[in-house]
Amino acid sequence: MKSLFFIFFMIVISPLYSQEGEITIDTVKGNYYFSEGLKFFQEGNAIQAEENLLEALNHNPSHIEALTYITNLYYYTDKFSLASEYALRVINQYKKKGLIFDEDYIDMLKIRGVSFTFLSQYNEAVTVLSEFIRDFKTEDLVTAEIHHSRAICLKELGEYEKAYGDIILAHQLNDTDTGIQFTMGEILFYLDEYKKAIEVLSAVNQKGTLDPTNSYYFIGIAYFNIGDSEQCVENHLKFLNNYSDEYHTKTSEVTAKYCISHSYYNLNQHKKALQYASEIIDIYHLHLDNEYFRKHLLFMYGALLVLNGQNEEGKTSIKKAQILYPNEGTYYQTLGYIYLLENNFEEAIPNLTKAYDLGATIRDSVVHYQELYDSFLTIEDSSYALKCIDIIISLDKNNPANYRKRFDQYALDHNKNYNKMLNDLDYLSVLYAENKEKSAYFIATKAIVLNSVMKHEEALKVIDEAIRLDPFYEYFVFRSIIKISILLNENKEIEIESQSDVLKDIDKALTSNLRKQEIYMIKIIALMIFDSSDDACKTAKEAIKLDLIIDKELLNYICKGKVAKRYNERELIFGLSTLNERYADDSGW
Repeated sequence: MKSLFFIFFMIVISPLYSQEGEITIDTVKGNYYFSEGLKFFQEGNAIQAEENLLEALNHNPSHIEALTYITNLYYYTDKFSLASEYALRVINQYKKKGLIFDEDYIDMLKIRGVSFTFLSQYNEAVTVLSEFIRDFKTEDLVTAEIHHSRAICLKELGEYEKAYGDIILAHQLNDTDTGIQFTMGEILFYLDEYKKAIEVLSAVNQKGTLDPTNSYYFIGIAYFNIGDSEQCVENHLKFLNNYSDEYHTKTSEVTAKYCISHSYYNLNQHKKALQYASEIIDIYHLHLDNEYFRKHLLFMYGALLVLNGQNEEGKTSIKKAQILYPNEGTYYQTLGYIYLLENNFEEAIPNLTKAYDLGATIRDSVVHYQELYDSFLTIEDSSYALKCIDIIISLDKNNPANYRKRFDQYALDHNKNYNKMLNDLDYLSVLYAENKEKSAYFIATKAIVLNSVMKHEEALKVIDEAIRLDPFYEYFVFRSIIKISILLNENKEIEIESQSDVLKDIDKALTSNLRKQEIYMIKIIALMIFDSSDDACKTAKEAIKLDLIIDKELLNYICKGKVAKRYNERELIFGLSTLNERYADDSGW
């Protein structure tokens, strides 16, 4: 009996010597609890497995098998801090025994590196993962996981080129893993390779193995950055539809709404743009990590308020933006525009001057003042017209001559001295009566002057006389613009017959091979005034086929069925005057 008990006792304790080779009660108990823990581990009972494995380590802290299994348990139950801690204990034991090429040692090194990745301890993770890559060659799927983890860490550390190198290797080793492909799309995004990022992330979504929400987020910003507002809105709305506070950050929600708002602004859907801007305006400073977005949200919000008829609120928002970012010329420029629209020159001028001093683009300022100048000409308000022309000259210091010329023309016309010009033109037309072409030219010039001082009906009669003498192609264009002036200034709807007359005149002008680019532009503008965007688009495309340059912004407006309201009767007249000046310069008259 004693012999049987001795044999049984030896079987139980034979593998359970202490490190010193002595048999202790703790090694026996440690082995027992390990056996129980292993059983629960294999059954998938994580709670009981953890309890017994910890008890085994309580009795025998160097029990390497217990350490290995509890490390795996913590790793596969996403307790990465504990997994990293216990993996290090296993690693140290293997190093102490000189078993650094043991399979379990390699596995523990991988677990420690990947755990650091999940813990956002990226520098530590890169160190461990780099050691793994340097010292070990494993099966492709394991190596792919290691390169994937290091790519994530390098991405988070901002080392995007290195990250891209790792993710390419990971993809080569495992080209079916959509997680690797998603990370590749992210890295391409951070490398500013937006089109490639969209392609990769869209392919990930098509496979349907990953939650598409995060892909929609990055695709939306990528489209935002390449200027595709419609696709930006579409993808970010999908992101928000799937958004969850549990899985996504407030920053991503606010960023998506900013991009949607800005995109709706670009699409001239100002009410929707304001809706999304309003949802994030009070929390932007906490949850917008993009400096560009932060700098422009208050400004954009103010502009949208103004566009939606809330001028005072809009000005308040833009003034807040000025306080936060006092060196942004665009803020002063926009506020100046708002004051201009309110005819508040006392506030407009210092804001626009400040914008110019800060280096803001002045082209739009000059164009805006030109429009105001033309408006004041129309209503014969000399004081504001004088202010406008002086501001134009001060802003555009490099090219004041043309504006001074227009100012002189204003002084001539609106001091009633235009009669002298008309008399001179009458004299010249009679002087060259025997030369029909020259006589017609002076008569047509008279029509332009009459039209510019709002004598449209008289201008129409005069241009008809010029055409009778010389059916020159540009005179038909002049007549079409005078007709539009009459229709617009009488504030009545443009009838179909009138539209047809205008377009017939322009088409007659197009029969000439001269100045087709300018005439096509006038036809496009006329069609837009008639709300015929489809015909305007066809005309623009026709001009492109003929290798005539067309304003890309205009083409974008009309081909989307939108009428660019910035084109108006005054601009047509100015364009006509420019045409006439060019013609006169070319002919040497």
